[in-house]
Amino acid sequence: MDERRDPEPAAGSTQHVLAGVGQLSPVQEAWAAYVAHATHCAGCRDVDRRCEQAEQLYRAWRELSSAALRRLGAERA
Repeated sequence: MDERRDPEPAAGSTQHVLAGVGQLSPVQEAWAAYVAHATHCAGCRDVDRRCEQAEQLYRAWRELSSAALRRLGAERA
């Protein structure tokens, strides 16, 4: 029988960002904002609903990552 060996995490527990570890890039910050919203929003977790705020956060992440890739490509050219 396959049984879990690790105890279940406490209800409501989350992982916290370590202070002083460093600074995220704007692309990473945008993705973190999207994920933080999507994991706590009831509308995002419901497949039959749309969440305008999540769509805006995702769109911001896409724009930032596309711009970063364009800059990277221009630097290497």
